Amino acid sequence: MQSDDPESLSIFLSFNIKSFLNITTVKISSLYTIVDYIQYGLNDLFLKHIDQLWSLMFTDGRYTNNSDHNKLNRIITIAIHFNNDRALKYLINRIRKEIGPFQTMVKVNYNHGYVKQGYEMDVLCLCSMVFNLLVQDNIIIESSDLMKRMVKTAVLVIGDVDIVRTLFKRYNRQFGHLYTERYPLGSTTPSKIFTLLQRMDDQQFINLYEVTRKLNGQTIDGTTYVAVQSMILNRPNITKHMCMSMGDQLRSSRIVGQDKGWNRHQLFKIHYVTTDLQKSNVGEINHIEMEFSSVIGKRCN
Repeated sequence: MQSDDPESLSIFLSFNIKSFLNITTVKISSLYTIVDYIQYGLNDLFLKHIDQLWSLMFTDGRYTNNSDHNKLNRIITIAIHFNNDRALKYLINRIRKEIGPFQTMVKVNYNHGYVKQGYEMDVLCLCSMVFNLLVQDNIIIESSDLMKRMVKTAVLVIGDVDIVRTLFKRYNRQFGHLYTERYPLGSTTPSKIFTLLQRMDDQQFINLYEVTRKLNGQTIDGTTYVAVQSMILNRPNITKHMCMSMGDQLRSSRIVGQDKGWNRHQLFKIHYVTTDLQKSNVGEINHIEMEFSSVIGKRCN
């Protein structure tokens, strides 16, 4: 088989990292659209055919702010969703070039309806290369869904307090599920929180968490998850800080019971997160419950 023959070349893609046996074969001859090329990282084919599509999308083959951008929005959405930074960089640079020289701001829209999206808590982080393209001062993000992904990436992937502050100021809104992650039971891929905790010392992480919490109106989804992860990594200072933070949130929301401890909803969250991490040993769960209840109980008295 000739490797330079696009009609016969086959690309083998694994859609399930948990099993080396679950492999799907995708032939280039079955990929017909620019969207396909972007999704599967076939950037040479994308660059080969984008001019023809561009001429069909825009009058005189040139981007303008007054053009119908539905097709382009879909292409940009796919490039972002599948973390194809090379395709996204090309699109942003081409738009910037064609709207110049007096207009410099590039509007980027993102429609999650073009891609499969799960529960709200499954706000997916971007890869750092795509994030760096979109965080530029002359990029205007018009999609609240993409804003969520940008802020969550700034927190969990980049972990930079100054960038987090900049994005909250730029977007001027609050976001949910910034520290929440959902991983399939049995997954061996470390969570982004787990990786971030390994990368930061206690004070760096606590500072990042507190800045995010204050900018987000004193409420952070996923604090329980962070607490459990920190216990697994034997980071008692972070665990204690998370417990104190949850105690404050329990008090302010008036859901603390008469015993000043955890209510069933909060205990269920710990059971759920711990099970997801394959730490379902009863003794370990009881230890987590007792430790959290003890710390929060003291805080709330």
